[in-house]
Amino acid sequence: MIHDILLIICILLFSSVIVIFFIIRNKLREISYEAFGTKNLIKGIRQTNLEAISEPKSIMGMEKLDLPKLREDFKELNINELKRDAEQKIINCLNAIETKNADNLKEEVLKVYVNSRLEDLKDKNVSYDSIKIHNTILNRYERNDAIATLKIHSAIEYIYTYGKKSPRKVQTRFEVEYIYVLDAEKLGYKTILGLNCPNCGGPIRSLSDDICTYCGSGIINSFKDIAKKAWILNNIKEF
Repeated sequence: MIHDILLIICILLFSSVIVIFFIIRNKLREISYEAFGTKNLIKGIRQTNLEAISEPKSIMGMEKLDLPKLREDFKELNINELKRDAEQKIINCLNAIETKNADNLKEEVLKVYVNSRLEDLKDKNVSYDSIKIHNTILNRYERNDAIATLKIHSAIEYIYTYGKKSPRKVQTRFEVEYIYVLDAEKLGYKTILGLNCPNCGGPIRSLSDDICTYCGSGIINSFKDIAKKAWILNNIKEF
């Protein structure tokens, strides 16, 4: 008798678990269909993640407001050429990180950035494949008595492989900053990382310097005059 009662209780409990399981499953399917358009919750979550990975990072700026000011101040500047230059510098940096060699980069700024990334990687091999630039905009233009500054933002996609890990798609953004020296005396001792000594290649700390702090050679005035009349790369970062 007791055995029969226990058997009935077990059957009832098992039946209850089955019913609860199907209720929960059906409810999850309803939620999944409403949220993702598919009854398979795991598939829906994966699909959402893939869509998020495929969606370019948003970049915003004051281009519509800043561009007229920029064109008024620098009539000969072709902003589209500067944007393409910024994009190429980003690609050059990624290639240099992949090859672990910054020697072919011309600007000191790029070498500093690449060497910093290589230190973070701690000798791990990385690769950047299928690099795609979605968009590049003028993020900001500012000017004072000493210097004019341009910040260019790019939304970029690439397939990233780190060490022996599986490749993954990455959506990211880069900022490339250029400066134009208007008055070197007012600039003071601000470091200009994109300008190098024509003799030894060392970075020139200020356009007001007449002697290179690395090799001791005199800095040619005509060389500094050219630097004062050109947009100089001053910074690059990923964000």
